Amino acid sequence: MDKETKVTASFKFPAWVLDKLREGKEAGRGSQRAQLQKAFEAMYCNDDKSVITDTDRLDWLADPNNTIGNVQLPRNVVIGNLASLRGAIDEAMQMSQGDD
Repeated sequence: MDKETKVTASFKFPAWVLDKLREGKEAGRGSQRAQLQKAFEAMYCNDDKSVITDTDRLDWLADPNNTIGNVQLPRNVVIGNLASLRGAIDEAMQMSQGDD
């Protein structure tokens, strides 16, 4: 995807977020859209190698050579998903959603 491709999305922000964006606009930090875009780009669109993404975190946890990080999941979930930590997490999340 090139830089000129535009992606649009629709979100409903909580009232406190909208209040903060209004405060930012009044303080001269730009429009609400500009503030959101700047925050998104700072978080997801930089080449800073020191930024650790969620993918990096999961890859680190899933690495069999990792000797210090761990995740606690039900035994049957781990046994059913030996090849995929992500799959095990997904299954455990589905189990916890069923408890509601």
